[in-house]
Amino acid sequence: MKRGFKLLGIVIVSSMLFSCGQGAVKPSSLYPKNPYSIPVSEYETSYMTTTPQVDIFLPNDYKTSGKKYPVLYMHDGQNLNKWMVAENISQLVMEGLMDEIIVVGIYCRNERAFDYLPPAEGLPNQCPSGGLSEYGKFIVEDLKPYIDSHYPTLPGKEHTALLGSSFGGIATYYLTGWMPEVFGYAGVISPIFRISVDNAEALNPGLHFSKNIKMYIDGGWIENNYNWWNMIDSMRVTKLWLLQQGLADGTNLLYFEDPKGMHNEVSWADRLRNPLLFFFGKADSPLEKIEIGMSPAKIGLGDESRIYATAYYADGVRETPFPPKFVSSDQSVLAVDAQGHAKGLKPGKATVTIEYKGITAKEEVTVLGKSVSLMTVKFTVKTPEPVKSMTVKIIAKSGDDVQGGIVLNKIDGNTWSASVENKKGAWIEFSIVNESGLKGILSKDGKSTKKIVFTANYETEIKITGWK
Repeated sequence: MKRGFKLLGIVIVSSMLFSCGQGAVKPSSLYPKNPYSIPVSEYETSYMTTTPQVDIFLPNDYKTSGKKYPVLYMHDGQNLNKWMVAENISQLVMEGLMDEIIVVGIYCRNERAFDYLPPAEGLPNQCPSGGLSEYGKFIVEDLKPYIDSHYPTLPGKEHTALLGSSFGGIATYYLTGWMPEVFGYAGVISPIFRISVDNAEALNPGLHFSKNIKMYIDGGWIENNYNWWNMIDSMRVTKLWLLQQGLADGTNLLYFEDPKGMHNEVSWADRLRNPLLFFFGKADSPLEKIEIGMSPAKIGLGDESRIYATAYYADGVRETPFPPKFVSSDQSVLAVDAQGHAKGLKPGKATVTIEYKGITAKEEVTVLGKSVSLMTVKFTVKTPEPVKSMTVKIIAKSGDDVQGGIVLNKIDGNTWSASVENKKGAWIEFSIVNESGLKGILSKDGKSTKKIVFTANYETEIKITGWK
């Protein structure tokens, strides 16, 4: 399906909230509860040391319907149920948005990274690479001919899709570029392009995507246990390269950055609607609205944030306009570049605007008077005997200078207090000095230094047991 320009509105004012996904997927009624496991002996390959297990989801009535079906090949096929594949397809079919398809799930082997990655230099030891070519030959020369000869498929590339996540996203990207005569659709989910950016850029010139290909690329902003922003940046670089090759938004490419997306099957199942309808949808779907969001959602003086836009189509498909063209109404308050990098420069309000496919979205942003990342630590200092004065001497620190310095306020001769602000994650190490220049002993082992980490707002007490 082409992502069209049919407009249902002109100006959309958004609510600065993350998109909330598609909600619960209905149970499958058009497919069996579990896929059928094809005996390995039926499609054994000589290209790999062991042949992967393959599961297949077939429509319940495939033997009697008289229909032939498009085929979606998926890597990590052991996770078809976790992706809620049958449920997602059944729901879209019942909504009248697509027809049934056949889904072939190829299990990963223990050598997953080797099978899914092209040759690459400088990868971690746990990421051997270079087996993707042989894995691709297995799919194209052994598995696909078996599937086409034993099940009612539409075998042409215009009916054949490949989809995978993580390393499987990389495998999909390269195999469709190496074999454009076989695959007409590529689902590139949470791809680890960043595993070796230099190698990825070096390999791109060897890829030849069909002029009629449909490629879906997505990734999450909360890819746990990964350097998530490197993923987004590498996706953006890849999309720009694809645009330079002549692929077009809506026709060849659908691109989505999920602000709440994580690196797991739950997130991928939630986003599966996007590639299914882009590949197999029955008709064009109009763009309904655009929402602007920001992460972090609040911004103060000196803070930085990322502004993003999400386009929503009538069929529930979500898209991220990229490259965007954000504009701030007052760059002296909120500096925003075209890519959405924002910085609060002074307290006040500014309106961020984006126009995409004929729809304009606006969002008013308030820059607060101080950084929202400032943490406050309040501490009380108690001395064994009254002192006339005390000062705090900072010995080491991380991040910015302590906001406003540290001023000790006298409560009585033996008790003093202070309130310190700094950005979250920063720390300071200091000693406390009396009017005679002596340092306070702050621990049982005689240390005269104290470290405060600004992890949250909290209160603490410091007891001085003597001076040295």
